[in-house]
Amino acid sequence: MSQAHFLSIAKRLCVDDAALSAQLSEGQGFFFKGAQRQHQLESVRHLACFGDLLLWLHAPKGSGKTHLIDQIHAELKSELNLISISAEADMTPADIVQAIADQSAIFASPSENVESLLVRCRESYKQLYREKGNRTLITIDDAEHLSQALLKSCIDTLELPQSDTSVVLLLASTSELAWLSANYGDESVHAFGLPLLSVEEVKAFIEQGLSSVGFSSTLSIPEASVERLHIKTQGLVSEVQRHMGAVLFNSTDDAVVVESQRSQPRLPAFALVTIVLILMASFLFVAQQHNLFSGMAQQEFASESVVIDEEAQRERLARLDEALRQSEKFDVVQEAVVVENESSLAVNETLAAENVASDDLLETKESAKEDSDLVGSKGAQSDDPVLANEKNNDAADTDSGVTALESSVKPESEVVRTSTENLGTDMPEDKVIKVSVKKSQEDSSVFGGANYTLQVLGSYNESTAQRFVESNQLPDLYYVRSTYKGKAWFVVLYGRFESAFDARSADLPDVVASQKPWVRSVDGLR
Repeated sequence: MSQAHFLSIAKRLCVDDAALSAQLSEGQGFFFKGAQRQHQLESVRHLACFGDLLLWLHAPKGSGKTHLIDQIHAELKSELNLISISAEADMTPADIVQAIADQSAIFASPSENVESLLVRCRESYKQLYREKGNRTLITIDDAEHLSQALLKSCIDTLELPQSDTSVVLLLASTSELAWLSANYGDESVHAFGLPLLSVEEVKAFIEQGLSSVGFSSTLSIPEASVERLHIKTQGLVSEVQRHMGAVLFNSTDDAVVVESQRSQPRLPAFALVTIVLILMASFLFVAQQHNLFSGMAQQEFASESVVIDEEAQRERLARLDEALRQSEKFDVVQEAVVVENESSLAVNETLAAENVASDDLLETKESAKEDSDLVGSKGAQSDDPVLANEKNNDAADTDSGVTALESSVKPESEVVRTSTENLGTDMPEDKVIKVSVKKSQEDSSVFGGANYTLQVLGSYNESTAQRFVESNQLPDLYYVRSTYKGKAWFVVLYGRFESAFDARSADLPDVVASQKPWVRSVDGLR
């Protein structure tokens, strides 16, 4: 908390004591050590070191919420790994996660997504807790500026709340965050408020503030003045600090009595009125000399004439539109007549073509009859070899088309697997698996009824996942084909586990542990 107000008041109180005034100076900051605030400070210390709950500090604006958070960080910096973020209304998810990563000494590449970066931060907190036993306290002040979806995503990615976790989240806000209890339960969320100052605490606040800047004299403040200050400020720390000068110096002015904010000499009111009148007279004189008002009248007349011209133009356009619509109706009628005439001509031409075809057919039949009389009975009993060959060819073509169509259709239940013979290794066939189209076959062949697995890496390129599996011949290392944002996504997985706890506590090979794998639900991969 700033000590400028207290230092200014203390200097004014010591104006007659040069020795005491020389001892006044600002220290490292001021925190009001009232009973309620000390209790809240110890509660946060205990719960942050315990590491089981989500913490929510709810306090009205001006009650000293930010000062309490600063004091928490000042006193717990040797016990916890502290990360503090002050949220703003225009912050995006990327801004929040980037701020957490910067204070966690985690480098983020430009192409890395928000969830992956926060997962790497979480893993670093786990490693710090395993090696040194220090938990991480992440404080987000003014959390009401962030959306519920963003906060819930951060909480879920950090795997909160859970017992004996390596990270604790403290949300501080001036408005209600009732959705925390609705989503995570009252038993997992510890909500505490910051009470306003009482009459006795207002007096103690002033005395402790003056003492923090070196004012050691006894200060007598009338009880009536303190009560009046408490009523005016409603016990808000910021308001008490603003109006306490009026109490100490028995001033009726509500403003703070601070040397840096003393009112400067002002011009008399009549002088200001005189200056304003002179400026107005000068403007009117210049306007009259340059005919500014006549120009404004001409401009107004011109604008009226423009309006009249625009109205006449709109009427002319309306008449033209009506004429165009009439002409379009006439064109439609004419087009219908033309189409009807063309249809009748087409019918006549079709009838004529049919008559000609029928005449040709009669001539063909007559000539065929004459040829059959010449050939005799032997020719009538035998078939034409050319026609026989054409029939056989047609039948063969039909059979081959049916055969090709049947061979192109494969059973729907066929499962596609990569061949281990082409890999050039002795790796078993179940090491490299592409997910089948059918879910039942996928469950039995890939995951074997397990509920959780560990994701090692993911890529849009199948060769990347395949090379990683080939180069590290581990019994439980495999990859599957999934979908991400509408594209094929190849995920390298390790192991099959019944629970998330088994997956997190698994003894991993070095090549898998170096990739910082994270627990994935089998249902999430389908």
